[in-house]
Amino acid sequence: QWQKQLLFEHSARIPLMISVPGMTKGKLSYDHPVEQLDIYPTLANLCGMKNTPQDLDGHDITPLLKDQTLPGEGAAFTQQYRTPRGLKSLVSEPTMGYSIRTDRYRLVEWNEGTAGGELYDYQTDPNEYVNLYGNKKYKKIQAQLSERLRKYYADMKEKAKNDVK
Repeated sequence: QWQKQLLFEHSARIPLMISVPGMTKGKLSYDHPVEQLDIYPTLANLCGMKNTPQDLDGHDITPLLKDQTLPGEGAAFTQQYRTPRGLKSLVSEPTMGYSIRTDRYRLVEWNEGTAGGELYDYQTDPNEYVNLYGNKKYKKIQAQLSERLRKYYADMKEKAKNDVK
């Protein structure tokens, strides 16, 4: 799991460390998902930048720097494109994978779920050994996460169309 090219926790997760004089004190940590997309809006706010774009995908996490007990946005999204390579490739055709990571779960859908999926419960399986995708016990949480994930990639596709215009 190297080069941040897999949708597993140990590949996709990275530390984000921010120290702001007069705001952050000591070695406090925030153990909820945030995204790299959050860096620009946060730095823009901290630097007092005016007229920053309002259509950014990331969120200003300055409130989390001030109070680590806040819940934040509640999810981080990752995507990965796989292409067939070699005789023993994992995929037979180009495949796009999207994942949503909440405090407790990660849901991965390949080709919007048509090429399968993965669901991991970090409370019971922090190393992602047991794929719960399709498990009846997790049907409700899978449906909720899938809905959020599909909304995310539908929004991304729409934004990409508008960016091209």
